[in-house]
Amino acid sequence: MLRILPAIFIPLGLPILTLILGKPDTPTMIFTIILTVVTALVSAYGFSQDIKRQLRPIHRTLDLLQSNELTIEQATSMKATQGTEPLMTLRRRMGEVGEEVIKRETQLRHQVVELQVVIDQHQKEATVEQITNSDFFQDLQKRAKDWRKTD
Repeated sequence: MLRILPAIFIPLGLPILTLILGKPDTPTMIFTIILTVVTALVSAYGFSQDIKRQLRPIHRTLDLLQSNELTIEQATSMKATQGTEPLMTLRRRMGEVGEEVIKRETQLRHQVVELQVVIDQHQKEATVEQITNSDFFQDLQKRAKDWRKTD
């Protein structure tokens, strides 16, 4: 933001300087005003392009995070961003958040796998109990016991 201030205030100083140095004629004043406006517009355009350039990686990170495609390497790379400007700080913070999300998601995936194993075990136990408590199984056990006695 500070880089744009001289680019705007220097051209704005031209009309004031013209007034101080002498009585300006109309064409000189019009030329100075046009030059000031053009310089301010070019500076603003350059500043907007700089902002867009700095926001592009942040936007990409958000898209990747939303689509669940952000890798730990990409998040770590953003986390290592240097600078104290607000957009650099935002980029660094986005990397930190992305890294935290990836780690948490990995942890949750492991918990889901563990829960599936526990659920499968409970289902097996319930199925075994259901089979062993059935009349058919009880009858088979009784027959097997009777056959053992006769041998």
